[in-house]
Amino acid sequence: ILWTVTLAAAALTAWRSRRYIAALAQAPGASRFDQPWRRLEGVAIAIGLHRKMLRKPLSGVLHALIFVSFFVLFTVTVEAFGSRLFPGFSLAPVGGDSWIALLQDLFAVLMLLGLGLAVYQRYILKPARFRGSSGTDAAIIYVLILLIVSSLLIEAGARILGGADGSWRPVASLIADLLRALSFPADPAERIAYWVHIGAILAFLIYIPGSKHRHMFLAAPNIYFRNLEAAGTAPAVPPDRESPGVASLAQFDWKQQLDLLSCTECGRCQAVCPAYASGLPLSPKMLITDMRDALANDASTPLVGGVIAEETLWACTTCRACMEACPVEIEHLPKINDMRRHLVDEGHVSPMLQDALSNLTRLGNSMGKPSKMRARWTKELGFPVKDARSEPVDVLW
Repeated sequence: ILWTVTLAAAALTAWRSRRYIAALAQAPGASRFDQPWRRLEGVAIAIGLHRKMLRKPLSGVLHALIFVSFFVLFTVTVEAFGSRLFPGFSLAPVGGDSWIALLQDLFAVLMLLGLGLAVYQRYILKPARFRGSSGTDAAIIYVLILLIVSSLLIEAGARILGGADGSWRPVASLIADLLRALSFPADPAERIAYWVHIGAILAFLIYIPGSKHRHMFLAAPNIYFRNLEAAGTAPAVPPDRESPGVASLAQFDWKQQLDLLSCTECGRCQAVCPAYASGLPLSPKMLITDMRDALANDASTPLVGGVIAEETLWACTTCRACMEACPVEIEHLPKINDMRRHLVDEGHVSPMLQDALSNLTRLGNSMGKPSKMRARWTKELGFPVKDARSEPVDVLW
C-alpha cells in the first residue's frame, strides 16, 4: 500500500509540475554559471544566516525556526518511509533511538512554535505587505505542517505507551502519559498517527507545485544564479533576440522565469516600493505573481498591456529597492526594463516621455536645454569651477 500511494503521489507531483518544467526547459539561455564559489557564498549567507530575512526580526526568527526544524524532522520522514518500504532499514545504528530521537522531539516543539508565530503574524498582526498574497495557500500549508508534526509526536508517544524506550523523548513521553490517561490503546494510536503522518507528507508534496511554497526547493538555486554584475547595470539585449524588448513570457530567459516560480509572496518588495507607497499602479509583488500565474496557466492574454498594464510599467522609478529587499534575489527591474523596451519599440509611450527621449537624443538631456546652459549655476558660486572637458578634476558635479 505504501509503495502504491508513494509512487502515485510522486507521479501526481510530477504531473502538476509539468508546465513549469516545460517553460524552463524551452526558455532562452542565460549565462549564470560563472564564479561558482561566490555564488555558493551568497547562498550560504542568504539561507544559512538568513541575512535579509532577519531585517524583519519576527519573520526572520519564525522562518529560521521552521527552516532548521524542517531539516531535523526530515529524519522522521526518512524513518517513516524507509522502515516500511525497505525492511530492516533503521536509523538506530547512527543514533535514531538516542540523540536523533531527542533532536526530533525538541525540534518538533520548535517547529510548532515557529508555526504559531507565523499564524500570529499573518492573522493577528496582518502586515500591510501581505496584501494581495494568498491567505488560503498559507492556511493549507499551516494545516499540513501541523498534521505532520503532531502526528509524529503522537506516533512516538504511542510507541512509548506500547513499551518502547522513552528516555530520549521527553515530549513524546508526556504524550504517552496523556494517551494512558485517556485509556487510548497503543497499537491503533500508533497506526492511525503513522498513516496521518504519511498522508500529510504526501499531500504536502502534491500540493507544493501549485503553491508559493515552491520556494522551499527553488530559493537556493534562484539565489545561486543571481546576477553578479554591478547593481544598476541595465540588462543587455541578447544577440539572438529579434527585438530589443520582451512581449511574451516565453522571451524571458530561464533565470527570469525561475524568478517567477521562486516568489514567496512575502511582500518585502512591495513594502519598500516608492511607487506603491505613493499610490501609483505598481506593486512589485503583484507584478511577479501576475506573470507567474500567466506562466502557470499558459494564458493567451498578451503580456504587455494584458497581464501587465502599461501604466504599471511606467510607474516604476527604477530605484531597485525591490531587488535589494527580496530574500530570494528575484530580479524585478530587468523584467520591467525589457517590457518597457517593447513599449518604446512599439511607440507606446506617454507624451511627456516622448519629449524627454527626443530631448535626450537631440541635446543630451531630458529637459531640452542647450549644453552651454549646464554650468550656468556655477557662475554665482564666487570661486572658479574647473571644466572637466578641458582639465583634470578630482570631483565631478
